Amino acid sequence: MNAPQDETTTTGGGPDLPAGGVLAAVDGSESAAHALAWAVAEAQARQVGLTIAHSYHWPSSGLGAMEAAGFLMDALEQDSAEVLSAAAEAAKKLAPDLTVHTVSRLGPPVPTLVKLSEGRDLIVVGSRGLGGFAGMLLGSVGTGLVADAHCPVAVVRGERAPERTDPVVVGVDGAPTSSDVLREAFAAAARRGCPLIAVHAWQDPTADMRAARGKADGEQQESWQRSVSDDLAQRIAEVGKDFASVQVQAVTSSQRPAAALLEQAKTAQLVVVGTRGRGDITGLLLGSTSRSLVQHAPCPVIVVR
Repeated sequence: MNAPQDETTTTGGGPDLPAGGVLAAVDGSESAAHALAWAVAEAQARQVGLTIAHSYHWPSSGLGAMEAAGFLMDALEQDSAEVLSAAAEAAKKLAPDLTVHTVSRLGPPVPTLVKLSEGRDLIVVGSRGLGGFAGMLLGSVGTGLVADAHCPVAVVRGERAPERTDPVVVGVDGAPTSSDVLREAFAAAARRGCPLIAVHAWQDPTADMRAARGKADGEQQESWQRSVSDDLAQRIAEVGKDFASVQVQAVTSSQRPAAALLEQAKTAQLVVVGTRGRGDITGLLLGSTSRSLVQHAPCPVIVVR
């Protein structure tokens, strides 16, 4: 199989890779192929290059006869090269003018990809992989990258082909990274020419106390609702001034954060969330929320770190 003309393949001791751009992790699985196609489109939309990565390693236990270890590692290295060659060819068929680089690394997938994510605009992974010791993109890999990657992580989920008018959905709260999350979502919507739905999930901090006393206070509830809506509108305005072409719908919800976002995700082409929020009462984007989206969303999810 002939590699694309502008493809550069590196191994553990090879030359440095170009900085920035989109990094896509592959393993030869159907999930990885779906993620690669999404990564190609994303790199095109961002007008950046694409680097395709594959890692291989042999478990520390169960090697068997040591004299066989070298032969097995050579086979794994060759298999890695074939996976990357096929992936690069598929990428170039989808986007002939896209600059594509490939990289093969010896090592377990999560730390290898975390290292490769340094300086990237985005790293893209599938939601699951081949399975067993040879599988690369298992659910645990996506979870590990969401926790430790040095750049935003896109976990490509869902089988539905989105319409061009389907929105980007973003979770917004008062966390320090909230503006970064919102800016990533605005940029994604601008690239796609689609609307943006900004969701803030909230709980009335006095509701449980009032319920315990058997009292309902509609006026207090309305006051909290207005406060939440005003805060969300202010945050949207602060970031949205740089994205005048994007139409925004603000949604506040008294559901739990993950439930509110998953409801909006049913008709979305992308969900953007952060890794953590403010806390158990008012925080939207807790670690459990981003994990829920990565595991259950019906569309791709970008987690901003």
